[in-house]
Amino acid sequence: MRNDRWMTTDEVAQLVGVTRQTVARWCRQGRIAARAIESGPRVIYRIRYSAFVDFVRRYIHDAE
Repeated sequence: MRNDRWMTTDEVAQLVGVTRQTVARWCRQGRIAARAIESGPRVIYRIRYSAFVDFVRRYIHDAE
């Protein structure tokens, strides 16, 4: 099922037209629900497709 798919910050960034760093900041701020995964000294984020859709509905669509 598509809603179970996990997305990278790169994928989300390309879809909304921002940088990967911006998406990571949104994840840290809690604006978009994500799972943080420690990778050495870095943290990478994975976003469920359904969380991405919720984010778009809240932040992108409401801005129009």
